[in-house]
Amino acid sequence: MNAQWYVLQNKYQKENSLYRLLVQRGFEVFYPRLRVKPVNPRSKKEKPYFPGYMFVFTDLSEVNIKTFQRMPFVIDLVNFGGSPAVVPDYVVNALQKDLENQSETMYAPKKFNPGERVKVLQGPFSGYEGIFDKSLAGETRVRILLSLLGNKKMMLELSTDDISKNN
Repeated sequence: MNAQWYVLQNKYQKENSLYRLLVQRGFEVFYPRLRVKPVNPRSKKEKPYFPGYMFVFTDLSEVNIKTFQRMPFVIDLVNFGGSPAVVPDYVVNALQKDLENQSETMYAPKKFNPGERVKVLQGPFSGYEGIFDKSLAGETRVRILLSLLGNKKMMLELSTDDISKNN
């Protein structure tokens, strides 16, 4: 047996369906995913690490390439010069290890309430205090009223990562 890792390209957002199908048919599959914490609690909790692609371990001398090409949700095996591209074992092993060790998770943006006191953490106004005004488009940008000299206030747009609650 001369099984190797190959990359399957799948149809848009069909990774989960293809993964289940491949496993049901007895293939060894590596489908790397990241755990995420979405803004909407009903959204998916995992996202593909390589959207549109997954790895399959097989021996193409025993399994015909057309087996994959005719599968639902598959576009084709990734190939170069007409031959399916082989992914070395050490690359797949490194990816598996990195994903196991990865402690970073995507988090939802910080939430602030209008009128809440905040402190600027970085940038030219680092250390200044202000009042949260509102979230802007995309929920990663906010507008605050920065307290300057005396009663002077200045509107400032920042990333949510640049401010924190000031208790």
